[in-house]
Amino acid sequence: MVYLRFDQQRRTSLYLWALGLFMLSMLSKPVTATLPAALLVIFWWQRGRLSWRKDVLPLLPFFVFGAVAGILTFWTQPSTRGPELPSPLGADTD
Repeated sequence: MVYLRFDQQRRTSLYLWALGLFMLSMLSKPVTATLPAALLVIFWWQRGRLSWRKDVLPLLPFFVFGAVAGILTFWTQPSTRGPELPSPLGADTD
């Protein structure tokens, strides 16, 4: 919502708020890395076209942070790299 407000008003403070909130949201749920693509779809739907300077360029840092979050998630979560080991709590102790 903050980014949509920035898109209307083009104030730097709103852009920085949107970027900061986006980074915090990726710390809680990396799937939010898809937000920049969703915003581009919204802009295309509203305007019927996309402008490189007005629509795509401001979202490039969002795409970069989203890619970094995806790489970090892949690197830090073992379940994304292959089969998990069985849990000792669910193992039979016979």
